[in-house]
Amino acid sequence: MRGCLTLLFGIAVGIGIMALAWPTTPVGSTLPQSADVRVSLADAYLTRIIQARLSSTGIVSIRDLQVQSAPPVLVVRANAGVGPVSAPLTVELQPVAAGGAVRVRIIATHIGVVPIPNVLTGLVTGSINDSLHRTLRAHANVTGVTVTPRGLDITANYP
Repeated sequence: MRGCLTLLFGIAVGIGIMALAWPTTPVGSTLPQSADVRVSLADAYLTRIIQARLSSTGIVSIRDLQVQSAPPVLVVRANAGVGPVSAPLTVELQPVAAGGAVRVRIIATHIGVVPIPNVLTGLVTGSINDSLHRTLRAHANVTGVTVTPRGLDITANYP
Protein backbone atom coordinates (compact mmCIF):
# COMPACT_ATOMS: atom_id res chain seq x y z
CA MET A 1 0.00 0.00 0.00
CA ARG A 2 2.79 2.43 0.96
CA GLY A 3 4.70 1.70 -2.28
CA CYS A 4 1.58 2.30 -4.37
CA LEU A 5 0.97 5.68 -2.68
CA THR A 6 4.62 6.63 -3.16
CA LEU A 7 4.39 5.75 -6.86
CA LEU A 8 1.20 7.81 -7.32
CA PHE A 9 2.73 10.75 -5.42
CA GLY A 10 5.86 10.57 -7.62
CA ILE A 11 3.76 10.55 -10.78
CA ALA A 12 1.74 13.55 -9.57
CA VAL A 13 4.90 15.51 -8.70
CA GLY A 14 6.45 14.61 -12.08
CA ILE A 15 3.36 15.79 -13.96
CA GLY A 16 3.38 19.04 -11.97
CA ILE A 17 7.05 19.73 -12.72
CA MET A 18 6.57 18.94 -16.42
CA ALA A 19 3.54 21.26 -16.59
CA LEU A 20 5.63 24.12 -15.18
CA ALA A 21 8.70 23.37 -17.30
CA TRP A 22 6.93 22.52 -20.59
CA PRO A 23 8.31 24.70 -23.40
CA THR A 24 5.98 27.33 -24.76
CA THR A 25 5.36 27.82 -28.45
CA PRO A 26 6.54 31.25 -29.60
CA VAL A 27 4.10 33.49 -31.35
CA GLY A 28 5.07 35.66 -34.29
CA SER A 29 4.56 39.39 -34.26
CA THR A 30 4.13 42.03 -36.92
CA LEU A 31 5.62 45.49 -37.04
CA PRO A 32 3.37 48.54 -37.05
CA GLN A 33 3.22 50.20 -40.46
CA SER A 34 3.65 53.73 -39.12
CA ALA A 35 6.63 54.40 -36.88
CA ASP A 36 9.22 57.18 -36.55
CA VAL A 37 12.21 54.84 -36.77
CA ARG A 38 12.72 51.37 -38.20
CA VAL A 39 15.95 49.57 -37.25
CA SER A 40 17.25 46.23 -38.52
CA LEU A 41 19.91 44.48 -36.46
CA ALA A 42 21.75 41.75 -38.36
CA ASP A 43 22.60 38.41 -36.77
CA ALA A 44 26.33 39.24 -37.01
CA TYR A 45 25.82 42.50 -35.07
CA LEU A 46 23.76 40.73 -32.38
CA THR A 47 26.53 38.11 -32.12
CA ARG A 48 29.16 40.83 -31.55
CA ILE A 49 27.04 42.60 -28.91
CA ILE A 50 26.35 39.41 -26.95
CA GLN A 51 29.97 38.24 -27.23
CA ALA A 52 31.19 41.60 -25.90
CA ARG A 53 28.78 41.43 -22.94
CA LEU A 54 29.75 37.87 -22.08
CA SER A 55 33.51 38.40 -22.41
CA SER A 56 33.62 39.90 -18.91
CA THR A 57 32.11 36.87 -17.14
CA GLY A 58 34.54 35.35 -14.68
CA ILE A 59 33.85 31.69 -13.96
CA VAL A 60 32.06 30.60 -17.14
CA SER A 61 33.89 30.93 -20.45
CA ILE A 62 31.79 31.37 -23.60
CA ARG A 63 33.33 30.50 -26.97
CA ASP A 64 32.12 30.18 -30.55
CA LEU A 65 28.98 32.25 -29.90
CA GLN A 66 26.63 32.65 -32.84
CA VAL A 67 23.16 34.20 -33.18
CA GLN A 68 20.86 32.82 -35.88
CA SER A 69 17.41 34.05 -36.84
CA ALA A 70 14.76 31.36 -36.97
CA PRO A 71 11.52 33.37 -37.10
CA PRO A 72 9.79 33.92 -34.72
CA VAL A 73 12.79 33.27 -32.42
CA LEU A 74 16.49 34.05 -32.22
CA VAL A 75 18.70 31.02 -31.54
CA VAL A 76 21.94 31.62 -29.65
CA ARG A 77 24.50 28.82 -29.81
CA ALA A 78 27.81 28.70 -27.98
CA ASN A 79 30.23 26.46 -26.16
CA ALA A 80 30.15 27.14 -22.42
CA GLY A 81 32.91 25.94 -20.16
CA VAL A 82 33.77 25.90 -16.50
CA GLY A 83 37.39 24.97 -15.98
CA PRO A 84 38.25 21.93 -18.13
CA VAL A 85 34.59 20.97 -18.69
CA SER A 86 32.66 22.43 -21.64
CA ALA A 87 29.35 21.71 -23.35
CA PRO A 88 27.31 23.17 -26.20
CA LEU A 89 24.69 25.67 -25.07
CA THR A 90 21.55 26.57 -27.07
CA VAL A 91 19.08 29.28 -26.06
CA GLU A 92 15.93 30.20 -28.00
CA LEU A 93 14.80 33.77 -27.35
CA GLN A 94 11.62 35.51 -28.43
CA PRO A 95 11.92 39.32 -28.43
CA VAL A 96 8.77 41.34 -27.73
CA ALA A 97 7.87 44.99 -27.39
CA ALA A 98 6.63 45.57 -23.84
CA GLY A 99 6.29 48.82 -21.94
CA GLY A 100 7.97 50.80 -24.71
CA ALA A 101 11.13 48.66 -24.58
CA VAL A 102 12.54 45.50 -26.11
CA ARG A 103 12.17 42.48 -23.81
CA VAL A 104 12.99 38.82 -24.39
CA ARG A 105 11.31 35.62 -23.31
CA ILE A 106 13.42 32.50 -23.06
CA ILE A 107 11.54 29.81 -24.97
CA ALA A 108 13.96 26.90 -24.54
CA THR A 109 17.45 26.27 -23.21
CA HIS A 110 19.63 23.19 -23.68
CA ILE A 111 23.03 22.31 -22.30
CA GLY A 112 24.13 19.58 -24.66
CA VAL A 113 20.94 17.61 -25.24
CA VAL A 114 19.59 18.21 -21.72
CA PRO A 115 16.72 20.72 -21.60
CA ILE A 116 16.80 23.24 -18.76
CA PRO A 117 13.35 23.91 -17.22
CA ASN A 118 11.89 27.39 -17.74
CA VAL A 119 11.64 27.77 -13.97
CA LEU A 120 15.45 27.93 -13.77
CA THR A 121 16.00 30.08 -16.88
CA GLY A 122 13.46 32.65 -15.68
CA LEU A 123 16.13 33.98 -13.34
CA VAL A 124 18.37 34.82 -16.32
CA THR A 125 15.62 36.68 -18.22
CA GLY A 126 15.82 39.71 -15.92
CA SER A 127 19.55 40.00 -16.48
CA ILE A 128 19.14 39.79 -20.26
CA ASN A 129 16.40 42.45 -20.24
CA ASP A 130 18.52 44.77 -18.07
CA SER A 131 21.42 44.34 -20.48
CA LEU A 132 19.11 45.10 -23.45
CA HIS A 133 17.90 48.25 -21.70
CA ARG A 134 21.48 49.46 -21.17
CA THR A 135 22.41 48.69 -24.80
CA LEU A 136 19.33 50.34 -26.35
CA ARG A 137 19.01 53.22 -23.90
CA ALA A 138 17.60 55.75 -26.35
CA HIS A 139 14.54 57.72 -25.27
CA ALA A 140 12.34 55.92 -27.77
CA ASN A 141 9.03 54.15 -27.30
CA VAL A 142 9.46 50.74 -28.93
CA THR A 143 6.25 49.84 -30.75
CA GLY A 144 7.19 46.57 -32.41
CA VAL A 145 9.83 43.85 -32.56
CA THR A 146 9.98 40.95 -34.96
CA VAL A 147 12.54 38.34 -35.99
CA THR A 148 13.17 38.13 -39.71
CA PRO A 149 15.46 35.79 -41.66
CA ARG A 150 18.08 38.60 -41.65
CA GLY A 151 17.95 39.43 -37.94
CA LEU A 152 15.87 41.59 -35.63
CA ASP A 153 13.63 44.43 -36.82
CA ILE A 154 12.58 47.08 -34.29
CA THR A 155 10.18 49.99 -34.77
CA ALA A 156 9.98 52.94 -32.38
CA ASN A 157 8.42 56.34 -31.94
CA TYR A 158 10.20 59.32 -30.41
CA PRO A 159 8.47 61.85 -28.18
